[in-house]
Order: sequence, then structure tokens, then C-alpha cells
Amino acid sequence: HFKHLVLLLIISLLSSLCRASEGIPTTFRFRHYTVDNGMPSNMIRSIMQDHRGFMWFGTESGLCRFDGNRFYTFSRSQRNEGYLPDDYISSIFEDSENRIWLGTDNGVYCYDEQEGKFVKFRCSAYKIEGLMVNNICEDKDHNIWIASRNEGVFKYNLRSKSITHFSFLITEKEIEQIYADSNNNIW
Repeated sequence: HFKHLVLLLIISLLSSLCRASEGIPTTFRFRHYTVDNGMPSNMIRSIMQDHRGFMWFGTESGLCRFDGNRFYTFSRSQRNEGYLPDDYISSIFEDSENRIWLGTDNGVYCYDEQEGKFVKFRCSAYKIEGLMVNNICEDKDHNIWIASRNEGVFKYNLRSKSITHFSFLITEKEIEQIYADSNNNIW
């Protein structure tokens, strides 16, 4: 009986401490970055932190990578090999093999880290080069899922390099978001 009383007392104390800590304000510090600091645009469409800690920002005027000190911009205006032919970056995603994928209004691009440039993702089975992409994610089976504005959803298998197109019998084919949950369901 004494053990139960001690246990009840401990639980009560922990409960009181938890409630007391709820009243303690948490302080957040924000920094505001704009085009004046090196961003290509003040209109951010997507944000991602990669495995090395770089922050990537997709904007309406290009893509930028932030190392904590300065911004490096990838844009159409660069006109060099590996430039982005579309500055509207709607989605940034890093897969399980640390490849960075971009969704744009002109298809999908993958970052070649060694070359420091983006390469157009091509697949002979379907014409996805001009695809308007809203979102990209990966499931537990290493499939890359691409949600498009006009063509439904595409599933690209990283291992077999095969692609499957899912078209829906709905009048509005725009898929805004796609998500793979912990049970490997695609939403």
C-alpha cells in the first residue's frame, strides 16, 4: 500500500512540474532575409534543409542555397551549363540517397553535387520534361512521387529506373501536394 502511495506522489509531482513548465515562455529568434541579403526573390515557394545543413529556398525567381553566411543562386539568367531553364521553383526534395530534386514549371531537375549543377530529369516512357510540378516526395520503397499541375501523379522507382503514370478521372487534375506517411500510404 505504501508503494502505491509513493508512486501516486511521484506522478502528482511530475504532473505539477509539467503543468508549471507550460507557463514558461519559449523565446524564438528570427532573422529576416530578403533580396537585399542575396535572395533572388522575396516570394518563397519551398524550403528544404539538406543532409549537410544547407538551406535551400525555391522562389519565383530561381533557387538559392544558404550556408549560414551567404546565398548562392541558381537561375535561368546564368545561362551556363547546368542552369535552370525555369526560375519558378515549386518543390525541393532530398531523397534517401541525398539527391536533391527540384519541381519547376518546366519539369524535374536533380542536383549533381560533384558538378554543382542541376540536370534535367528525363524518362523515355513519359514526357515529363515540360511537366508543371507542384510537389515531390519519396516512399519507403525508394519510389519518387511527383505531383503535377495538369497530368496527375508519377511514380519513379530509383532502383529499376521505371516510371508509372497515374491519371485520375476527375475534371481537376491538379495535384497540389503528395505525401508518403509512416505506413507507406501515399496521400
